[in-house]
Amino acid sequence: MIDIDQIRSLDHASVPLKFEVSARLIDLIEGATFQPGSKLPSEQQLATAFGVSRMTIRDSLALLELQGFLLRRHGVGTFVRGPLLVLNNPMEVNLGVSEAIRRNGMEPGVTNLEIRREHPSSSVARKLDLSGDIYIVERTRTCNSFPLAFTIDHMPANLVADEARLREYSQGSLYEFLEKETKIEIDYGISALIPELADARLAKNLQVPNGCPIVLMEQLDYSIDGKPVLLSYEYYIRRGIRFSVLRSRKNPPKRPGYVSASTFSRAGVE
Repeated sequence: MIDIDQIRSLDHASVPLKFEVSARLIDLIEGATFQPGSKLPSEQQLATAFGVSRMTIRDSLALLELQGFLLRRHGVGTFVRGPLLVLNNPMEVNLGVSEAIRRNGMEPGVTNLEIRREHPSSSVARKLDLSGDIYIVERTRTCNSFPLAFTIDHMPANLVADEARLREYSQGSLYEFLEKETKIEIDYGISALIPELADARLAKNLQVPNGCPIVLMEQLDYSIDGKPVLLSYEYYIRRGIRFSVLRSRKNPPKRPGYVSASTFSRAGVE
């Protein structure tokens, strides 16, 4: 439980009180005064500490929940979400979700795992350049037990000889599955980052409010012989990850599937 004595009353600036309370709480969270996973004091305790009404506190907490700073558990309380995961490597380094979490000294996990075989949509079939069935792996990826991302991966069904093995590897890395079970080595991936709002399904899997801002990373991975083998849609909570990008003034490498800056706006992302 957070020490209520760490909260100072407001100065009552000209901005609406709910925004002033929200800003103060964000300062306490980002300054590590409120530790990840800690439970906030009750609404009444916060209202007394800040010198505002319970309604103002309720509105402020709802705003911070929508922004991904807090996690409300019905009948239990309101908690500070897990620490911000910062990828210190540039995006040119193709890390899997589990590997990225471990590199930042945290523990990856998987919940809500679902695997199914089906015929792909025309869009997925075109991107993977196939006509046969695919396997779809859906799962919530956790960081120190907090939801970080909801991922949907598509791969050609002819790469999966044993679905039980796919399920086993889905608790960790599909890159490892491809490398160890199919002897396919991923050479590179083409990614796009897209701002989105969580729909009801994503909100449930990420434990965020409906309409919460999230970031979608769509990626198509290619094998060393230039064939597309894995199409991924990774939906990250906004507070869950920070992508760093190393930008060079030199010309980018020419790879199959690469969309240059001059054509990206025209090509769009489906």
